[in-house]
Amino acid sequence: MGENPYQAPTAHVEDRVGQGPELASRGTRFFAAILDGLVYIVVWTGAYFVGGGDLGSVSGLSSTGLLIYIIGSLALLGINLYFLHQNGQTIGKRLLSVKIVRDDGSRAALGRAFGLRMLVPSMIYMVPLLGVLFYLVDVLFIFRGDHRCVHDLMADTRVVSA
Repeated sequence: MGENPYQAPTAHVEDRVGQGPELASRGTRFFAAILDGLVYIVVWTGAYFVGGGDLGSVSGLSSTGLLIYIIGSLALLGINLYFLHQNGQTIGKRLLSVKIVRDDGSRAALGRAFGLRMLVPSMIYMVPLLGVLFYLVDVLFIFRGDHRCVHDLMADTRVVSA
């Protein structure tokens, strides 16, 4: 049979998936988040024991422990902000050789990587009921084909191999 003169024109279309840096796997992203959390837990536990924590007190921390907790938390925040600004990485992402980039593969600015991608979702997480629902949806979005969570979509970012 010949060509159908009424057929719609066709065009070759390529998927964007597979172009640019390789996407970080779901497992790598998960373990990077775990490592980020463990770093803070180590600082907080150290503050408790070094500060002479008292299990019988309301806070569990002495004033020395509270000072160590605050300084340690601010130091970790500073280190993470520095790594995010320099390479688009947190401590956990740096250890697992992945980084945050813009959707087009370009460098993600600190405001986008920290503000839109981490700070804004963290504020939403704190809203009673809505926060839990948002967190659940955010995490489950990782199972999409492009491995992007809601916080990635909000900031127009993706996590790729470094």
